[in-house]
Amino acid sequence: MAEIAQPRSWLFAPGHDEKLLRKVFEVGADAVILDLEDAVPADLKDRARDMVAAVAASRLCWVRVNRAQTEECERDLAAVADKVSGIRSYPSPVGVIEILTKFGFQMDEPHIKRHGNIHVEEYW
Repeated sequence: MAEIAQPRSWLFAPGHDEKLLRKVFEVGADAVILDLEDAVPADLKDRARDMVAAVAASRLCWVRVNRAQTEECERDLAAVADKVSGIRSYPSPVGVIEILTKFGFQMDEPHIKRHGNIHVEEYW
């Protein structure tokens, strides 16, 4: 899967909204981020993971995962880590590193990890 090079615009879409998952790729943003975190109600997290994994298998996108060192984040990564171009997560002193190294990610810079063509960024 090709890398996303220096996007000028990012468009977020909640991972549980079927209509938005279809339309988000058609509006002209340089990069799409499918959200599994706070945009998704707790009772729809599993459904969102399945939907995002299916979309990410065929479309270039990033995924915003739940907070590091939580079961929700581990489930997010298990569902999508091998299908996406990038993963965004809130920073945690060791949480993101612990979870992502479990999936084979390596450190590039203090806030960016990579695994093949997949880049992982923490944001504040």
